[in-house]
Amino acid sequence: MPRGVKDVINTAQREIPTLREQVLSISRQLQSDPVVLEPKPRKSASGYRFGVWLSDRISEHQLLLLHDFETLPEGLHEARLTGKHLRYLIEPLQGHPLADEAISQLKDMQEVLGAAHDKFVIRERLPQLFSDTLATVGFEAIRSQIADRQALTWRAPACWPGMRYIVDCLNRDQRADEQAVIEWRDANLQELSERLTALRTALVDLSD
Repeated sequence: MPRGVKDVINTAQREIPTLREQVLSISRQLQSDPVVLEPKPRKSASGYRFGVWLSDRISEHQLLLLHDFETLPEGLHEARLTGKHLRYLIEPLQGHPLADEAISQLKDMQEVLGAAHDKFVIRERLPQLFSDTLATVGFEAIRSQIADRQALTWRAPACWPGMRYIVDCLNRDQRADEQAVIEWRDANLQELSERLTALRTALVDLSD
């Protein structure tokens, strides 16, 4: 393991309890203040037609998803969220062949997008994590030298090679993940879009 990687890992591990508490706090807040959706389905002479309303919502998310994939890599995070919402819309239709096939594709898509998005999250966390590590490692080196009545000789942080190694690996892995997203898009997006269009048509037909 390159020098310094262990220092970064130790710093990250110290932050885990704080991050866990933040997640639990958000979860408790959502449970106490749930978001209530108020759909406004289209009304016909025979009353509200849920199939038409659901078809419209799927269409909206389908168009957003296509747009998100056109703006990669900037649209990667949006595509992940849009795909998740789209899957939630379709999951109540499980058992219908078109819905089952679309759900399967969306799950595959989310795995590919999720792996790529993880790298963006890591990249956002690294500056603060590195800063905390430098403060800890650097302070200890200076404290030790002063305590031992030595001259201050610390010029470069011992964890610097490890940090550079981590960033190099992140850059490499992120490029690979973004390429995997592009390959998924080229191989599957058109088929997914056609499947969603067919599902929307079936929903409207069932509402008549």
